Amino acid sequence: MEHLNTVVRLELENSYNSDDLFPRLDWNVQQDPALDEASADKVRERFVRWVKEGSEQGYWLGTPRFQACVMIDKRNLDSVVKGPPPED
Repeated sequence: MEHLNTVVRLELENSYNSDDLFPRLDWNVQQDPALDEASADKVRERFVRWVKEGSEQGYWLGTPRFQACVMIDKRNLDSVVKGPPPED
């Protein structure tokens, strides 16, 4: 997560001139062996169920955390981790 945070922060700052967005990111990483090899549809279904359950405080406020789901599989994660190191 540290590597990913650094890459995202630098990309926002350097490519989009939006350094004010990074502090607003609110990752909610879900790691579950039941999702290994899961399709995007399966992950989407789980996200929709998670939102409907409203188990986290703030659900009713409509924060962005409840508006989008980002699916990262092992191949995607490896491409970030094995990619060039972030440069400050």
